[in-house]
Amino acid sequence: MPIVDNREARALRAFQGIREDPNALERLSARGVRNLLLASGDGLVIDAVIASKTLDLDEIAASAASALKVAREKAAALRLGAVEGIVVEFEAGEGVVLDPVNDEAMAIYLSDARAGMEQLGRELPHLARVLDFGREATGPQVPAAAVRTPPVTELGPPSAPAPAMPTAPVVATAVGVPRRLVLRKAELETVGFTAAALIELSFGDRRVIGRAVGRNIPEQYLRLAAEATVRAVTEFLPTGYGLVLENIQPVSSATEVAVWANVILTTPTDEALLPGIARLDGDPSLTAAKTVLSAVNRRLEPVLVDLSR
Repeated sequence: MPIVDNREARALRAFQGIREDPNALERLSARGVRNLLLASGDGLVIDAVIASKTLDLDEIAASAASALKVAREKAAALRLGAVEGIVVEFEAGEGVVLDPVNDEAMAIYLSDARAGMEQLGRELPHLARVLDFGREATGPQVPAAAVRTPPVTELGPPSAPAPAMPTAPVVATAVGVPRRLVLRKAELETVGFTAAALIELSFGDRRVIGRAVGRNIPEQYLRLAAEATVRAVTEFLPTGYGLVLENIQPVSSATEVAVWANVILTTPTDEALLPGIARLDGDPSLTAAKTVLSAVNRRLEPVLVDLSR
């Protein structure tokens, strides 16, 4: 069964691919894109490739997170679907591109010239349509939310969004109906050579505990807790659905450490690779659980809501 290459997976792989490809970095740098970073949804810098020592990465990430939040709120209010990306151009030719990875992360690309924006379109095919018009756009099934306008000098939502409706179903729930899985407990116990992870999740009134046992090796704690989380999530899934942890690993910047993971969701018709990311707060079991939930919660929301009705 083929794995569906969804946009979230492509966005994360695209950043990783450029980050690890000297040739891609050289091509972008030659056209003005010398600074790129990966940040969490709340503006935490996770990873970066920076040419300028004068850039305030924390300020850039925080501003980008705020702009993306505004765009998502507007898209949700107008039922426009998911925000594909945001492109902001300035009078001097510089540009900023925000590429949402998922609810918990975003890639940010800074360009010194229009040529850099064009090169980004070549390096990032999933952003080509957004970069083509320099606009904020919604999901692939929705027409452009705004016609191209002259360069602007500040981040903000477009002034004339099209009243387009998504072709994908919009989940409508009654008051009090649960929407997402909630993390209730994350524990990791070690005894001798054995480590055991326990993750408790809830959906409405139902609670489920997932467990995983392995060798007492600190480097394996994240994976143990992630496996326990996957097992707990699986208990909520309907017949024909399944979840498999592909990988989980820490990533670090100069000052912070985060964790990202890839899980494979199996449905009766296909498979999808879902990336997740969360800040490492010192507790590997809690972080691993948050990372897995960041990958699956949005995708499973309509499935779980239907089951609860």
